[in-house]
Amino acid sequence: MTDLADAVGMKPQAVSNQLRRLVDMGILDTRRHGNHVHYRIVDPCIAKLMYHGLCLHEETQAHAHVSAG
Repeated sequence: MTDLADAVGMKPQAVSNQLRRLVDMGILDTRRHGNHVHYRIVDPCIAKLMYHGLCLHEETQAHAHVSAG
C-alpha cells in the first residue's frame, strides 16, 4: 500500500479508504496472500476506460513530441 500511496502522492490510509470504496462499489475485488491484499479490476467498463485513457495519453504525448521537434 505504501508504494501505491507514494506513487499517487497520498497517505496510505487515504489510499486504503479509496480502494475500499471501489471494492464496495463492485469495481475492484480483493484476494489476501499472507499480509498482502491484492486488488483486481472486475468491472469490464473500468478496464476499457483505463485502456482508452492510456491511449489518449500516449497520443497526446506523441503529438507534443512531434510539435516540439
